[in-house]
Amino acid sequence: MGGPVVNFADYISPVFDDVIEDMVEYRHDQYFLGGGRGSFKSTTTSCRVDMGILDDPDANAVVFRKVKDTIAGTVFARYCKTIRDNHLDRFFKIHNSPQRITFRNRHGLRQEIRFLGLDKADKSKSAEFEHGYCKFAHFEELDQYNGWEEVHTVIESIGRGGPLFQFIGTYNPPESLTSWVNVEARFPKANRLVHLSNYLMHPRELQERWLGAPFLREAESVRELQPERFRHIYLGEQTGTGGEVFRNVTVRRITPEERAQFKVFRFGMDFGFTNDPTALSMCAYDRKNRRLYIFGADGGLGMFEEQIADMLRRHKLLGKYVICDSAEPRVIAKLRYLGARGARPCYKKADFPRFGVNWLRSLVEIVIDPVDAKPAADEFTQYEYDRFRDGTLKNEFPDRDNHWIDATRMAMEDEIRFAERPAIFSP
Repeated sequence: MGGPVVNFADYISPVFDDVIEDMVEYRHDQYFLGGGRGSFKSTTTSCRVDMGILDDPDANAVVFRKVKDTIAGTVFARYCKTIRDNHLDRFFKIHNSPQRITFRNRHGLRQEIRFLGLDKADKSKSAEFEHGYCKFAHFEELDQYNGWEEVHTVIESIGRGGPLFQFIGTYNPPESLTSWVNVEARFPKANRLVHLSNYLMHPRELQERWLGAPFLREAESVRELQPERFRHIYLGEQTGTGGEVFRNVTVRRITPEERAQFKVFRFGMDFGFTNDPTALSMCAYDRKNRRLYIFGADGGLGMFEEQIADMLRRHKLLGKYVICDSAEPRVIAKLRYLGARGARPCYKKADFPRFGVNWLRSLVEIVIDPVDAKPAADEFTQYEYDRFRDGTLKNEFPDRDNHWIDATRMAMEDEIRFAERPAIFSP
């Protein structure tokens, strides 16, 4: 679009080449850039925003931190350093009060990078510019915001008035799988790109030049003495809080090629109505490798027998064995009357649900499709032990938010019944 020609290549790691290309070509609207300490994700984002401002005479940007008082020594300092390192101070002017960076374009009009705190989300509604529109929104430390709803509210508020808009969230993934930002990053969306990075991915020469010897020595020391902390802090891995019931879950798309190889299918259904959903779980089991695939999940609140039968018909399960909640024999009888001849009650034994869950936990891997089986993916990844007041874990599986887990356990009960009873796990 005719702005100053600046070569950012020397300040962006090759690890981000594909991401920058994607951004420049506007293939996505949302970018989740997660990574460990020293991954250069924030530096890369500041380069991208500067690049976008220089390239489009109508573009402006807003950079957010959750708490306003943290801006000066973090994200504002990062943008200022990027400008100075790239010798862009001949184009950009840095203002300290209020914190902003401006650029006078070739038409003599002022563009702006504004820095705001989101102590209150409605502050963003006042983000109007002297010229042009907000094209970029960078949320630093994305995990510190109060959920995607808060962030999305701001995006809807500022991302209007122009033909293009990019949201960029940078964050160190929290250790817990149940953190909202980790949950959001797991589930694919057509307009969203998720990218994870860590300092070891960068060429050694860049590690030494940009991070320095003291950083690298400290990282190696932590890796040797505190390996789990190293994985979380430096590699950006979700190491967990210790309270997760299932640590063998992988959430990813199950490919058509994988589905074509499925041989052993299992289906289970847990009944609910007003407060608890009816949950249908559709599974395939690789017995040789002890790997379970949950390729489909369906259900919902307030479903009558006719609606449940329609759901089974939709998934072509009327003629299949579907192992159902034995607490509702009347519902099973009605489903069979409506054509679901394969519906049958699950096995009843006092301790069977507990060691059924333990059997699921003992598998090598439970692969769950985040699109076709989203309710199951939500439950399996967010199911955690309760804690006593002192923070220690209770050695009991919570009887809540486990409807698709129960449906999966019912689906697999034939395998569970004939398997050797697994050891009782401690949390």
